[in-house]
Amino acid sequence: MKHPEEFELLDASYAIAKDRLLCFLERVIAFPQSIFVVSNVEALSVENQEMILVYLSKNTLIEKSNLHFIQCAESVVQHSPKQTNKSMFEFILLRCAEL
Repeated sequence: MKHPEEFELLDASYAIAKDRLLCFLERVIAFPQSIFVVSNVEALSVENQEMILVYLSKNTLIEKSNLHFIQCAESVVQHSPKQTNKSMFEFILLRCAEL
């Protein structure tokens, strides 16, 4: 099984600037064959979580991408209406006590 490369990972447990998040989302579109992962989604500010939703809803190329989210608690992104289209996103809710 292929593991994501360093440029394919975004650990949101650290403060993430908007421009860094946008750059990451643009890489998702530019490299649809790669596996991208945003971990600790719930740690992102609500503003940044909403930015993800807006970006993904406006970009039709995202459907061809390989974008995954890992979180330890609920998030705005997880509860978006777009979440009904499972081909667009994949969420993994981890039990933090088991990590």
